[in-house]
Amino acid sequence: MEPRHIVLDKSLGDLCMTFRNNAEYEIARSRLDRLDAVFRLTKFADPRVQRLLTRCLSWCDLNLHRARSRPIYADQLLAVFGTTSTTGTRLGAKLRRSLVVQTKKYRVSDETMGIEGWPSEYRLDQYAWDWLRTKVTGDLERDDAYPDLREQLDSLEFSYKDSANRYWHSLQNLKRESKASFWRGRLPYNYDVVACAPTLLLQLAERSLGHQTVLLADIRAYIDDRRAFRERIAAVAGITVDEAKGVINALFNGAKICRNRFSSVYRSHGVEAVNALLKDRELTDLRRAIRVMWRYIGKTCLSNAWRKRMGYSQVRRSTSKWAIYYQCERQVLDAAGRWFTERGVKHFDEHDGFRTDRSLDLASLVAFIKAETGFVVEFEGNHDA
Repeated sequence: MEPRHIVLDKSLGDLCMTFRNNAEYEIARSRLDRLDAVFRLTKFADPRVQRLLTRCLSWCDLNLHRARSRPIYADQLLAVFGTTSTTGTRLGAKLRRSLVVQTKKYRVSDETMGIEGWPSEYRLDQYAWDWLRTKVTGDLERDDAYPDLREQLDSLEFSYKDSANRYWHSLQNLKRESKASFWRGRLPYNYDVVACAPTLLLQLAERSLGHQTVLLADIRAYIDDRRAFRERIAAVAGITVDEAKGVINALFNGAKICRNRFSSVYRSHGVEAVNALLKDRELTDLRRAIRVMWRYIGKTCLSNAWRKRMGYSQVRRSTSKWAIYYQCERQVLDAAGRWFTERGVKHFDEHDGFRTDRSLDLASLVAFIKAETGFVVEFEGNHDA
């Protein structure tokens, strides 16, 4: 059959939906008819409506994927859309219900007895975004999503929220595909610490020993050939390479691979992936080395009073392990920040990396960080075209 089309706006040729079968066409047609009904009384010509609509569309384009979901915290959605009222009388609530599709609800953490957890996950409703895009009278600009950050973006001096030994900022949540275009002309150079968590934690453990040990050789082997290790784990477990990277990083900070609800790996990837990972010899060796690593870190980071009271020297809880890692990461980034300040480099921190306005002398930066913190790190970076 011939492809069927829905032209949303003849003046915007890129907003023409094409469908290969009647089922997809009917679903889209029904969805667009529903949008017509929801927004039938909305005065899109009103400048206030235009400002809110432009902000919401731009934010969704920068932060949400069309085909897959990602975690978004509730305060981020409230900052963009405003009220979550279900009465249908507020435009922000209508836009949120139309544009943002929740795929996973908030999940509590078993370890913290529900005090902490994982945020809900969302994806973008492409039909709604395309339909509402036709109601915007002008172009969508990259800064429209963050009108309250215009001063920071103009000066490239950013204000962070300091929590849990990390700097937090709403611009850190941009999806990966949007970052290059958003930062172009501002901070086009992107740098990350190579294998940040394994590198810093391994060196912290070796400090307590005063020398390297063969017991941690599997960790050094992973750091030296991490790409091949991740690809092999992804093939073994039937997951993506990015998911394999997440699993391995979680192991360094306390995650366990087991067949119960207390395992984040089990909750995320299922029993078949867990069974495959438990049988993998190289991953088993790495897990054993990680346990030894934390035993050595416990001798350095836990006070004598704590070890005497609890009866052990190893760091047990995952939250404690993350806290120790964040402290090490913070030392490295603070040292880098001082190096930037001395040289007038504009930058934006992104947890285990940063963006800058110019190319860096990495040898000088690495030497400065070593002198300030004792950590020897390696950076990988690129310039966004």
